Amino acid sequence: MLEAYPNTKAVITADVGVAAHEAIDYAQLKGLKVFVTDHHTVGVLPQAEVVVDPNRPDDPYELKGICGAYVMQQCLSYYADRYEDFFAKEQINRLCVFAGIGTVSDSMPLYQQNRILVRDALSICRYIYSNGDSDLVDNLPGCLTYKKAFYGLYLILDLFVSLGKIGDMAGLNEEVFGFYLAPMFNAVNRMEGNMDDAFGVFFGHEPEASLQQLYDLNEQRRLTVEEFYEKLDQDPQPFAPYVCFTEAHKGILGLLAQRKLRRYVSYPEKMSRSIFLLTLRQKT
Repeated sequence: MLEAYPNTKAVITADVGVAAHEAIDYAQLKGLKVFVTDHHTVGVLPQAEVVVDPNRPDDPYELKGICGAYVMQQCLSYYADRYEDFFAKEQINRLCVFAGIGTVSDSMPLYQQNRILVRDALSICRYIYSNGDSDLVDNLPGCLTYKKAFYGLYLILDLFVSLGKIGDMAGLNEEVFGFYLAPMFNAVNRMEGNMDDAFGVFFGHEPEASLQQLYDLNEQRRLTVEEFYEKLDQDPQPFAPYVCFTEAHKGILGLLAQRKLRRYVSYPEKMSRSIFLLTLRQKT
């Protein structure tokens, strides 16, 4: 990172930083300040300059089940309320759309503040795509990077509309986040793709091309899961349904396990949910 950005003075994390002890120590050795925002539980906190985490032992924050993006959003909002003007507050408040997407994508419970956050995120999505074109995004106040983030969101919504995943925007709901948007971005990790494509949708020079790469990769992921799921049924499985063997790479093992689980727990008279266990192991 320092080779690419030699003028870096600080690092701010938005997730998993609370457990990155070695990375934080290394960054500090290089003269960087590290500010951690996270939502995970750990036994020992890192020695960062700041650690904001609702699940740290001494944090009184009431709702513990919030995603990392929402923790970051609240930090930004607090800073704006204390140090910035109304314009900055408005700009930061609009960014809550990404925290709302993160809330659904990270399977956080949809109650209390989370429910309000996701409701607001859906409202912003409807606003961004209200006319079916990018005029609203093009005329958003703010810097180029800020506008790029919302243009990326517009492109995603436009893609889902063109595919028939979203019909009437008034009917847009959190399922679009959970069943279409999150899997598409998760495909990068599951299929060992290029993370630059995920960032490129929002901050790259060719966001349309990055989004197409993500969509194609997710289609590849979907077909790969179908292929290996069918093969699970065709191959001898002496310990099925409790243990299954597959040559699928580790990125899709969880998806295969979920499909197997749904298949068997639909017959409660044959198998108790409380004792059911499905384990997928890669062949060696």
